[in-house]
Amino acid sequence: MTIPSSGTLSMATIRNEIAPVNGSYALGSLSRTTCRTAPDGMGEFYGYTFGFSVTYAILAGGGGGGGASANNNRNAGGGGGGGGNLFGGGTTIYKNQNYGFTIGGGGGGSNSATGGIGGYSALFGVAAYGGGGGGGGNQYWNDNGTWGGSGGGGGGSGWGSGGGAWNGYPGGNSSEQYCGGGGGGISSAGTGGNGFNARGGNGGTVGGVTGAGGGGAGTGEGQCANWNGGNGGSPDPQEGSGGCCCSSAQYAGGGTGKGGGGTGNANAGFGEIRSATPGAGGLAQISYPGGSRGTDGNFWGGITYHIYYGSGSMYTYC
Repeated sequence: MTIPSSGTLSMATIRNEIAPVNGSYALGSLSRTTCRTAPDGMGEFYGYTFGFSVTYAILAGGGGGGGASANNNRNAGGGGGGGGNLFGGGTTIYKNQNYGFTIGGGGGGSNSATGGIGGYSALFGVAAYGGGGGGGGNQYWNDNGTWGGSGGGGGGSGWGSGGGAWNGYPGGNSSEQYCGGGGGGISSAGTGGNGFNARGGNGGTVGGVTGAGGGGAGTGEGQCANWNGGNGGSPDPQEGSGGCCCSSAQYAGGGTGKGGGGTGNANAGFGEIRSATPGAGGLAQISYPGGSRGTDGNFWGGITYHIYYGSGSMYTYC
């Protein structure tokens, strides 16, 4: 609440405005917190506002795609990774402060086992959990996809189960012996592997990035997954997809927070290439009306945006 601009002003009124950061009743201490220098006077605080409202969104890293281990059947497919968890909200922040944040990286892809879980992202004491890793396997055994924040990893070949999701949608099951399921996304579940490539779940929108958090693709029996990334958010559907054994074109999880794609096992005698792709890293966004009130702000359309793709901090101006 803004301090009155006229009338009698008490130390309690000044202190209550600044108390979320500094609860002292000493005028000098409150003045330093608000970037004022000596000599100190209560009149300097007439009409002063210490805090301002912001909205924010955080996206965790996507899970990595899983892979099929080498065996006599080269068509086995791994599951796709899950999309990273998205969380948004509103809060009040204060001037002359540093606000730290953590941005999760994408989980690593595995050519012969379950993919890695995406890293968590955190801002303002709230955490978003990374996407689940896609399951690995072959025609004799399977790994289930792992749980994820918003997208669960797709199930590996050999009837592996897709991973569940704390927020968002689960990964698809492997419904045939040689086919991995697609990873879940922010907006929809991954599809099941049924002899063809399994598409990852759709993403959402965060930080101006449409389709963030889409699940990666799972590969199918004898199929290429290059055009089966989590759709919904990228002009290029290859982003977030995985490489099958029949193509040299591999794509990492694309469009922020997407899961990586799964892969089948390669046959070196045929010159085949396999590469389960990693998930993509997350982001944090802070926004509010009007001009920039902190470092790294970009003003557009009457709104200031602070968008970060790596861990760090934002300083708010005096």
